Amino acid sequence: MQHSRFSRPVLLAAAVWSAAAFVLRFWILKNSLDVNGVLFADSPALTWTVVFSLAGFVGLALLCFRLSRLPGTDRCFLGSSISVLPAALAAVFLFAGCILRLTDAGASLDRAMRLTEIGGIVSAAGMAALTFLRERLGKHGFWIRLLLALYTCVSLILRFRVWSHDPMIIDIVPQLLAMICAMLSCVLLTAFPLGAGHRRSTVLFSLMAFLFTVMSLPDYLIAIKTGLADLLIYSGLALWCATHACLLLRKQVQDEPEPPAESEGSEAEPIS
Repeated sequence: MQHSRFSRPVLLAAAVWSAAAFVLRFWILKNSLDVNGVLFADSPALTWTVVFSLAGFVGLALLCFRLSRLPGTDRCFLGSSISVLPAALAAVFLFAGCILRLTDAGASLDRAMRLTEIGGIVSAAGMAALTFLRERLGKHGFWIRLLLALYTCVSLILRFRVWSHDPMIIDIVPQLLAMICAMLSCVLLTAFPLGAGHRRSTVLFSLMAFLFTVMSLPDYLIAIKTGLADLLIYSGLALWCATHACLLLRKQVQDEPEPPAESEGSEAEPIS
């Protein structure tokens, strides 16, 4: 079966939904908040955001279910020189964002947060190594991917610890969903060097990470949030996830033939 015929609809749906998410978030920030940045009491903005996000996830999931279900390996990411630039740029964004958070005197990072951002810097270096040395690293790339997955997991926990004190749920929804999807994508990517990658789920959560990051961009563009470091970190993770999703959607990956079925064992030899 030619699963690649579903690749274009998946990418098109993700692109359209990302643009719509950007417009929706921009409209909400401009028309649903008062001068103090508080959501109007009768505003349906949060409901619209949740419904829109859920509809996007379900719609994209239905398309991704038509993709190849063969176990993925690191070979799925080889053979494309076009992906080098966005992957390297993702590493640069993450590295710069973590450096800015560490050097920002007003960030008030505790020890756990500082150690996490140091882990992000190391993860960014690992991302660069994967970008340029993927074929040489082979199965050893698992440990680099694991480090990035751990960084996103811990970063999500620490950020949610701060967000949990914020009563304005509408403020944190795009960033929270973007970080959750990025974390899931990075965790799923760790299985590819071991030959057990799940192609469909990885494409789904990688594209959703990109979608929710695009949704959060208006927060920074109209100065609701002013943290350049966070913007770079989110952008780096989203670009990394989207790059791998696009690599998995290539024709040679989606139309990879299934391995031949294992032949049945030969008849047992008679006991002499």
